[in-house]
Amino acid sequence: MAGPPVPGGAERLNCDYFLFRPRLWRLEVSRFAKLSRLFTLSGFRTVLTRSIKQLTQFQPDLVLTVMQNLSYSDAAYQFSRNHNVPMVVIVHDDPEDFERIYAWTTSMIVMRNARIYRHSVKRLCVSPEMRDLLKERYGVEAEVMYPNRSESLFPRAIRESLVLKDPNCLTLGYAGGLNYGYAARLEELIPVFREAGVRLRIYSTQAPKCSDSDVVSY
Repeated sequence: MAGPPVPGGAERLNCDYFLFRPRLWRLEVSRFAKLSRLFTLSGFRTVLTRSIKQLTQFQPDLVLTVMQNLSYSDAAYQFSRNHNVPMVVIVHDDPEDFERIYAWTTSMIVMRNARIYRHSVKRLCVSPEMRDLLKERYGVEAEVMYPNRSESLFPRAIRESLVLKDPNCLTLGYAGGLNYGYAARLEELIPVFREAGVRLRIYSTQAPKCSDSDVVSY
């Protein structure tokens, strides 16, 4: 598994992990994030990526990547193409919606994502709607793979869900992991929820630090 550091509370798979970040990664989390996309589009970042050597030594049979950040998905694409290793992409969110870009680079970003998407031997989309959207945009078919869930989870009966609603306020539900910055972002939004009279219900395997807030229930 190659990627950013694994958060302490995340469950690890039974495989090797090593840190992989595209060069000049700090730009991604700075006000110069848009400039970072220019480095990726120009190929300048690929030339400087020494971490690719670790992947070469690993000699994978397949490259699996999530199309969520162009810096990572492009690195996966470059490795797949240069080393003749098949690639599979998973798409949970609109690839262009996640990118902070200059408006004049939009068409170039779409073209690069299309190249990555079409290069993949398998394309797995989170829903039929996402599959159809990207077919129209990138011109190739894909398969639908819904998110995995624990076997211990069962749908709540609709009549039981009704008691969770409060007619005096808007109730939002968040279901998912709290790693990779999600918990921190939810905590940042608490003052906004409070001011707007919104209540947040969190469904996750771990209790967030903000679960004791007056607008949060877990």
